[in-house]
Amino acid sequence: MQQKISLVVFVLVAACLANCARADFGDYRSIFVDRFDFPYTGSIPSMTTEINQMMQDAADEGFSEVIWQVRGRGDALYNSNFEPDVNGLTPGFDPLQTAIDAAHSRGLKIHAWFNSTPLWNTNAINPPAGHIFNNTNPSFRIEDINGNLEPQDGWDSLPYSSANPILPEFHTHLNNVVNDVATNYDVDGIHLDYIRYIPGGYNFDRFPHDADSHALFNAATGLDGSNPANFAAYKAYIRDRITDLVGSVKQTVDAAEISEGRTMEVCASVWR
Repeated sequence: MQQKISLVVFVLVAACLANCARADFGDYRSIFVDRFDFPYTGSIPSMTTEINQMMQDAADEGFSEVIWQVRGRGDALYNSNFEPDVNGLTPGFDPLQTAIDAAHSRGLKIHAWFNSTPLWNTNAINPPAGHIFNNTNPSFRIEDINGNLEPQDGWDSLPYSSANPILPEFHTHLNNVVNDVATNYDVDGIHLDYIRYIPGGYNFDRFPHDADSHALFNAATGLDGSNPANFAAYKAYIRDRITDLVGSVKQTVDAAEISEGRTMEVCASVWR
């Protein structure tokens, strides 16, 4: 059963949280709508009506932008060419397109909100076939110093496994996911959430210690990623790879702006 919370409540807890830098920031009034607070299971007409009412409420409250979640844990709340649908999505229903139509008809801009590095939580249900949690060549999950895959407790109280931000294959995948939305949906922006390393993860033993990550670190620095003496250098390298990922997404969105002939802003929640 999805929790339904009105936009009036959102006003109290989420007003003006998007930190997109722009000259007219004083006129930027944004609201976050996460995947738990809009309908995607049930009757398509009733879900469409509810999303339209949410956008009407946002417009009536004076918001200018809606940050709308499209990706939670490597799954999709839109028609994705790269990731499976979120569990329970009503066949034939596209929450993102419905939200775009409802927002734009009321003069609101809409930004697609992606949880970037969380992968999956199998405490409730196993990931579907083709999900990146199951990726094996290479695995996108973080392998610790003892060869154990990063446990599914990576995000504070959220029991998600986390993607390895070093791997170029993961960078490619996330860029493909973002480009899929940027080029196929008339969104006004891209918001990257959880584009940072796991809480408590800056412990040397919890760094990515798979062979690929060590090889990439060695190629970049000449240092051994398995040696604790290189803690500071490895930490800086992980940080820089996350920065590289944000930069590559920005380039992807810039290219989509040109190909689609419209402007899209990029925001990133980089602080945990």
